[in-house]
Amino acid sequence: MSESVRGMIRILLVEDNPADAHMARTALANGGNIIFEITAVERLAEALALVELEKNRFDAVLLDLTLPDEIGINTFLRVNAAAPDTPVIIISGLNDEELAMKAMRHGAQDYLIKGEIDLNALPHAVRYAIEHKKVELELKSARRRAEEATRLKDKFVSLVAHDLQTPLTSISTLLKIAAMDTEEPLPARHARILERTLETVEGMSSMIEELLSISRIQTGSIIPQSRFIDAAFATMSVMDRLAHAAAKKGISLSNGVPSRMRLYADLNLFSEALFNIVSNAIKFSNPGGRVHISAPPGQPGVIAVRDDGIGMDAAALAKLFKHEEKFTTVGTAGEKGTGLGMPLAHDIMQAHHGAIRAESAPGAGTVFYLTLPEVKPEILIVDDDRLTRIMLKEQLRDLEANIMEAENGKEALALLEINRPHLMFIDIMMPVMDGFELLEHLRKNPKTQLIPTIAITSNSDSAMREKAFHLGADDFIAKPFAMEELIPRVRRFII
Repeated sequence: MSESVRGMIRILLVEDNPADAHMARTALANGGNIIFEITAVERLAEALALVELEKNRFDAVLLDLTLPDEIGINTFLRVNAAAPDTPVIIISGLNDEELAMKAMRHGAQDYLIKGEIDLNALPHAVRYAIEHKKVELELKSARRRAEEATRLKDKFVSLVAHDLQTPLTSISTLLKIAAMDTEEPLPARHARILERTLETVEGMSSMIEELLSISRIQTGSIIPQSRFIDAAFATMSVMDRLAHAAAKKGISLSNGVPSRMRLYADLNLFSEALFNIVSNAIKFSNPGGRVHISAPPGQPGVIAVRDDGIGMDAAALAKLFKHEEKFTTVGTAGEKGTGLGMPLAHDIMQAHHGAIRAESAPGAGTVFYLTLPEVKPEILIVDDDRLTRIMLKEQLRDLEANIMEAENGKEALALLEINRPHLMFIDIMMPVMDGFELLEHLRKNPKTQLIPTIAITSNSDSAMREKAFHLGADDFIAKPFAMEELIPRVRRFII
């Protein structure tokens, strides 16, 4: 936005009604010490041309939404796109509250209705809009600077952590070699010192690894590659990894997550978040305690981890997931932590557009809730044979999925511009664009290359099968297909 000549404000008035334009001019003429220099046009095209040719000339735009060449919210959107740093005040004969709110949400500074406004207040409204826009732009600039500073900080942390990881790994390896030396064993006192040193080094290594993970997620280096996963399987895998730690304290781990409970997540990342939560539950449980993982009834996409440990107070809960608050306490058996596991779990859940929360009280244990968005599977069937599509839809009914259809590869690509299915059935022999061409298109496009595909054909020729796999098909099934063969193949991708 330009710096106006002292005491002068430059206005672009976009109004096709001469009487309304005259009233606006008259109102602005009563601006007191401020002189309003007004450039008036009657069509949107003229306004856009002026804005394009004379960048930053105008301090504000007074805009009617009903013009000869454009009507409605699009009038404002086009002006705002052409002059994003210039405040726009809408003066409209359309008394439409929904339209007004929509315009304000998209950046209009004010919405005034003809016949209801106090024309004497128009100069004040213009000056307020200009000042408000200045503040808005300053805030945007400050936010951009803060975001850039955060990116630089995260990059610095990532580089330093990465450089520290290599020597720590070497130190850890050398210490382990020394500890395992049976030819010249260390005295007991030195062996204990070595053991503690090794624990310290491994703790530092774990902390650095968690710092790296947090940095990668926050900087977008790690983006969840979500698929449908079996929650019970993910839970059991985490329990297997922590079975030894639990056994050392005599803590029982139990899995109450029902078989084939569907979650939509990156299996590795979600498992890491769950691992941190269950590990934390074991750490703060008393020997002989219990950690139970379940799926609360009536809450799709939620996994709960409950322990009967020492619990925590409200102050500790408030700090639990915050990066800026270094919060770590010793476990019930003296276990030490990095203080980064809970913030990492929080970041992982946020990256999935999910959430994590905890409920606890001193002496009453803790329950963590990991919540993922509920996603309904979408399957695209691409086949020119209508009967095949009907049969497939019938056999897939129990999956409770949204089924889309296309008769050839070209139609499928058009659908993919709007939707991203979680699985595609692709017939090989089709008119217009066959299955081989479609597979080639899918794998070349970064937006579609990860969509799982099952090639289908009435021809069981091995050369055709090999070509389909070479072009990126994930599976292959021949017509006619039976449900007992089809469903297990589908459940590889949609449980």
